[in-house]
Amino acid sequence: MPTKKTAAPQSLHAFRDDALADHDAVALAALIESGEISAREACAAAIERARAVGALNAVQHEAYELALRRAAQPRAGVFAGVPSFVKDNTDVAGMPTCHGT
Repeated sequence: MPTKKTAAPQSLHAFRDDALADHDAVALAALIESGEISAREACAAAIERARAVGALNAVQHEAYELALRRAAQPRAGVFAGVPSFVKDNTDVAGMPTCHGT
């Protein structure tokens, strides 16, 4: 018996009313530095946005729990606490390097 295909959504977006708002990395870094938002809040918002567009299969290796634990730790640097994603063709200790496969 043939399987029924599910129609793909016509559009996907990750925009939310969250800690990330429509800020760029510089603005997020300033908000985190000032204490207006926490690195953990920014991280959780980035994770929620990635999950919202999960149908795109854009995230090869979900290390969300690790990211949340690290966001709770003090860090130094200009972009400390600003969430980011690393393309899977870049070697990162403890993460798989898949080169887009």
